[in-house]
Amino acid sequence: MTVQITEEAAAHYQREMQPANNEVIRLFVRVGGVGSGGFSLGVQKEGREQLPETSWVIEKAGAVFVVHENDQWYMENLTVDYDSDMDYVQFKSGSFHHLDHPS
Repeated sequence: MTVQITEEAAAHYQREMQPANNEVIRLFVRVGGVGSGGFSLGVQKEGREQLPETSWVIEKAGAVFVVHENDQWYMENLTVDYDSDMDYVQFKSGSFHHLDHPS
């Protein structure tokens, strides 16, 4: 699975969500919202003890992101970026279109 999280996006989520030492930032598929095919990307804090062994872990700029195995199909070739001038998180994927989602 290929997920790219830019330094700017990681710093934004770290700053906004302020996960505790025992928490990670989970990226997951949700039904509805802005996205492609009726799905969109969800973001939430989750305890490290809840992580299945098959989860992908991405560490960037002091933030720890995870994607559970059952959500990996949607995240393939995903790039998460943040534009501080616009205060805007952007999700880009070669597999799907219209993944823009404001923070």
